[in-house]
Amino acid sequence: MLLVTHSQDTEETYLEVLELVLDEWKVVKPLISVSIGKSGLIEARKKREGDGKTPIGFYPIERAYGFEEFPNFRINYTKLKEDDLWIDDPKSKFYNQQTSLKKSKLKKHRLSESRNIYQLFLVIEHNTKRPIPYHGSMLFLHPWEATNGPTSGCIGLEFQELKEIAEWLDPKQKPYLVIIDKE
Repeated sequence: MLLVTHSQDTEETYLEVLELVLDEWKVVKPLISVSIGKSGLIEARKKREGDGKTPIGFYPIERAYGFEEFPNFRINYTKLKEDDLWIDDPKSKFYNQQTSLKKSKLKKHRLSESRNIYQLFLVIEHNTKRPIPYHGSMLFLHPWEATNGPTSGCIGLEFQELKEIAEWLDPKQKPYLVIIDKE
């Protein structure tokens, strides 16, 4: 389990990697400082496109994407191509889905244009199975330097930390991301 906790008092946000061993949670990686959305946290059902908020909730971690080969990953991983997109246009039938440049003429985000962010990312499965238009898209755990400040709603952390987490993830264990507000 990946646990993200945010304290409104201190404005600090941390990710902790935990594993259930004999009915007891064990720390796999100590606290990692992360960045969240510039507008803070919000209940998942209130999340809206472009609000700059990170949704509170429980999300399965089922897939990763990136521009490099990562042979040590057990999680479902897709190596991206230059024309791969993630659609953030609520009017598109491909809303909040990965597709290629050939398929969409609507508002989209070409992933290769922000290679430093999308060199590796884990999908936060918020509004992805049957996407509801305007309820948020493109929510990921992705590389981010703390000096960059807050994200647009994603969870940002150092690349090496993200890579180590992705290598640790085992789909047989059904990993989850839990985002909570300590208040």
